[in-house]
Amino acid sequence: MKRRFIISLFILCLVVAGAGQTGYASTMAVEEEPGEEITQEELGMIHRVQSPNYRDLESVSELGPVIPGLMQGLIPQGIAFYEAMDWIIVSYYRDNGKPSMVSVVDKSTGELVKSLNLYRDETTPYTGHSGGLTVSEKHLWVTSEKSAYAVKLEDLAHSEDGGRLVFSNIIRTETNASFVTYDSGILWVGEFSRFDFKTEPSHHMRNRQNIEHSAWVAGYRLTSEDMIDTSRVVEGTNAAVPDVLLSITDEIQGMAFADGHILLSQSYGRAIESSLHTYQLSLEEAPHAYTDRFDTGPVPIWFLDGLNKLHTVVMPPMSEGIVESSGNLYILFESGAETYRDSFYPIDRIYIANTDNLLDMTPTVPGAPIGEAPLLITEVVAASPGEGEPYEYIELYNNSNRTIDLAGYKMYYYYDPANPERWNTKVTKWLLMTAEDVDPNSPDRTDSTIKPHHTKIVWLKKPGHYDKTVQDFNTAYGTKLKAKDFVYIKLTPGQGLSNTTQRFLSIVAPRGDQYFDRISYVTYNGSSENATSASCGKAELPCDFEVGESIIYFYPEESQSEDVLEMSRKVPQSLHQAPTPGKLLPEQIRSIARGR
Repeated sequence: MKRRFIISLFILCLVVAGAGQTGYASTMAVEEEPGEEITQEELGMIHRVQSPNYRDLESVSELGPVIPGLMQGLIPQGIAFYEAMDWIIVSYYRDNGKPSMVSVVDKSTGELVKSLNLYRDETTPYTGHSGGLTVSEKHLWVTSEKSAYAVKLEDLAHSEDGGRLVFSNIIRTETNASFVTYDSGILWVGEFSRFDFKTEPSHHMRNRQNIEHSAWVAGYRLTSEDMIDTSRVVEGTNAAVPDVLLSITDEIQGMAFADGHILLSQSYGRAIESSLHTYQLSLEEAPHAYTDRFDTGPVPIWFLDGLNKLHTVVMPPMSEGIVESSGNLYILFESGAETYRDSFYPIDRIYIANTDNLLDMTPTVPGAPIGEAPLLITEVVAASPGEGEPYEYIELYNNSNRTIDLAGYKMYYYYDPANPERWNTKVTKWLLMTAEDVDPNSPDRTDSTIKPHHTKIVWLKKPGHYDKTVQDFNTAYGTKLKAKDFVYIKLTPGQGLSNTTQRFLSIVAPRGDQYFDRISYVTYNGSSENATSASCGKAELPCDFEVGESIIYFYPEESQSEDVLEMSRKVPQSLHQAPTPGKLLPEQIRSIARGR
C-alpha cells in the first residue's frame, strides 16, 4: 500500500505570541519552501527472526494500518487516538535535524490523512524526541526532554497536510517525559530509565519486593481548561509539581489505562524482545509510599511491581507507545524505521489487540519453571580458537525427565558483577534461535528440542561469521557433532563474551524475568561470593581460561539459600579445561546425579 502526500508552498501556520515558554496560538498564512513527500508504504520482503514467543500477542491481535513515514526517515515514538475525528495519531523524531512530526491516520480506512511538522514557535522547529503522545479533552500533548508540549485539538483538526503545529503551551515536568497518557482527568507523564539513562536520585525507590525502581510517572490533574494547574508550577522554573506518582520498572516506552488496569510497553534494543506488562491498580487504595521532595507537601506514590502485576505478554523488539480506545489496544513499534531496519523483527504496521481478550489472557509462553532447575549450564568457552573467536559457546544440560523445546528461551549476560543489584542493572538478553534465523542460507537444520539428560550447544554467532557451519565448528574442536546438537545466538556488532572480566550467564525461560526467573546461572573469572569488577589480570583471582580453553561447572554440593541454582565453579577443577562440547565429564555427571 502506498499513499502520497505533498507539502504545499503556502500553508496555515500556528503562531505562538510573546516570549518565554508559554503562549497562545493564532493562525496565519506563512510562505513555506517545498517540502518532502510523506508516504505510507509497507517494507516489502525483509528478514525477520521468527519466535514462538509472539503467539500470545498474535492470538489476541491483528495487524492494523501501515505506519506512515517509514521511507522518509521518520522514527515512530508515540501513539494517540482522537475520538471525535476517529483518528490515530503517531509522533516521530528524525535524526537529520529536520522538525519532528505527527501523522494522522483514519481509523476506519487505515489511510494517511495528513502529516504535520512540529514547531516551538512560528519560526523555531521542534527537533526533540517526541517520545510521548496523548489526547486529553482539548489538547494533543507531545512529551520529551522533561517537558509537556500542548497543541489545541482545533488546530490539529484544521491544519492542512504539510502544515506546522505550533505549541500553545509548554510545561516543565518532574520526570524526563519519555512517554505520556491521559485518563480520567489526569495527564500521566513518565520516564524511561536504564543504568545509562539517568533519572533524578529521588526517583530511585525500592518497591514492595525490595527491587530498585528508578523511574516515576507523574500524574497531573488537569483544570477545567484542560491544562496543568498553574498553582502547581514552581515560579522561575516553570516546572509543575505532580498530584500523584507511580513508581515503575526500567525501560518503559509507553503506558495505557484499560478497565482498572495499567499496561506498560517495555523495550530496549534491536535484538531484545519487548514485554507488555499488565497491572491491576486503583488509586482508591491506600498509597504505597509518599515523597517529601516538593515544598507543596507529601505526594502519594503507588508501585507497579510484582505484587499487582497480572501478567506479561512477549512482543517483538522495539515496542514504543500504546493507547487504548473502544476496546482495543494499539501498539506501535519503531523497528520499521530506516535507522532500525536491521533489527531482528522489523514491523511496518500498528498492532491492534482486543483489550478484553488481552486482560483475560493466561499466557501460554513458558515462564519460570517451578521446582528443581530443569536446565543447567555445564560448560562455557568465552575465548574460542580462530581469528575473531568465532566459536564461543555455552553448553546446556537437560536435568529433567521431559523434552524441552528451547525455541524462545534466552541467555542473559550480566556485566555489572560488583553491583549488589547485578541482576537488575547491566544485562544483555540473547534469544535462542535456529541456524536459518542467523543466516537464511545456512545448510544446517536446527532441532531446538533437548531430550532428557542430553546436552545442547548454544553457539554464539558473531557478525562476519554468521555463515560458519557445523562442519566448521567440528573442525575447530575436533568433534563430530550434528546440526541437531545446536541452537544459536545471533550477536550484534560489539557483542561477545568478555575474556578478562568477571561475568554472569543465566538460562531464562521465554517469559522469564531477569531478576526472579533465572533457571540456573554461572560465573567466570571470579566467584559470586567475591564479586568484583576488576579484570582477572589485575585482581587476586584466577583467570579461568586461556584462548581455546573452557570452564566446566558442577552441580553444587551444598544447598543454596536462593531460589535460583548457581552451578558450582570449582578451583582448580573447573578451570583451564580442554573444550568438550556436547559431552559431560564423568565427575560432572556424578555431581548432577548426587544433586538429584
